[in-house]
Amino acid sequence: MSYKIVIQNLAKEDFRRANSFYKETLVKGLSKRFAQEIKFTITNKIARYPTAFAIRYRNVRIDHTHKFPFAIHFLVDELNKIIYIIAIIHSRRSSEKMQTR
Repeated sequence: MSYKIVIQNLAKEDFRRANSFYKETLVKGLSKRFAQEIKFTITNKIARYPTAFAIRYRNVRIDHTHKFPFAIHFLVDELNKIIYIIAIIHSRRSSEKMQTR
C-alpha cells in the first residue's frame, strides 16, 4: 500500500521562500531545478521508503536532497499510511530552525 503525502503549510512556505531565492539568482532555470529536486526527493525516495530513514528527533525523519543543500523533515503515520512533510529547510539552518517550531 502506498503512502499519501501531506505537505503542511509551514513546509509549503519553506519551499516558496527557497524557490523565490533561486528565482532571483542569475542562473536561469535554477528555481525549476530546485522544485524538481524537491519533488523527486519526496516522491521517489520518501514516499517509496519512508521508514528507511532514521528518526532524528520527536519521531521526525529527515532526507536530504542530492543537488541542493536542503533537508526535508517528515513524520510517518504507518497506521493510516500518511507521510506529513513538516519542513523543507536549508541544511545549515535545519537544526536551529526546527527548535523554534
